[in-house]
Amino acid sequence: VREGQSDAASSAAREDSAADRKALLVRRPDVIKFDKTVELVITPIDEQDKNKNMAAIVPHLLEELLRYSLLASDPPALLRHTRAQGKSPAMTVNFTSFGMSSLALAVQVYRALAERERERERASSSGASKIEGMEKLPLKFLKALHTPMKLRHHLAQPFVWISSLEAFLLVVETALPVVLKAKGEQTFEPFWSELAAILEDFLFSDVPEKMDISSERMREYEALDIRVIEAMRRGILPAVAEVPQSFLHRLTSMLNRGSIHSATDQFQGRA
Repeated sequence: VREGQSDAASSAAREDSAADRKALLVRRPDVIKFDKTVELVITPIDEQDKNKNMAAIVPHLLEELLRYSLLASDPPALLRHTRAQGKSPAMTVNFTSFGMSSLALAVQVYRALAERERERERASSSGASKIEGMEKLPLKFLKALHTPMKLRHHLAQPFVWISSLEAFLLVVETALPVVLKAKGEQTFEPFWSELAAILEDFLFSDVPEKMDISSERMREYEALDIRVIEAMRRGILPAVAEVPQSFLHRLTSMLNRGSIHSATDQFQGRA
């Protein structure tokens, strides 16, 4: 009887765990949608163009959301302690969910703002007014995403680093056209340095990976690595002349370490 009860409990626990993973997975930045919230943030900026108050607040709002997002990979010390003791795991899950939802909202607002800036620039012959602080946001996103991407398999919830990776790809896709257009401006020098660091720490983590990852799951993770390399190739190769040589050298070195010869040849041929 005890064995039967134990098996039933284990089965229920596995089902609950699978349900939790499925429920949390939909909070990935490329899945969960905050259309109404994003609209509430963007619309007042357009309607109150002469009043800069709302526009000035938005970068600070995104910075706050990014701070919240860190709770997913680095919960408060009390919660880390209780989780280690097997107590109140729901509290940690709630913080994880809250952190990932904050990240999703931050990414969507940033992308909407960037699109608004592009549209206004195209429509204005004299140059559209820009939101102060927008140029600093790509670096702030990279810094917030660096830790969860570096930790990868060491996080209690794998979807945290996978979600962070999705957010990273979306932010880089949005930011690169602006950064490349501003070639030579010192404003974006820290961006390139942080981008190289986050790529290196993600692809070649200096923390040993867990040994209990299945071969199938490892292949899935390797496919994500390839997505990152492909994203860099698509975003950087067409405008490689605008990319700092220091970044290209670091990227080439990474590709050589990973034995991705075809991509390396393309970068070396244009660098």
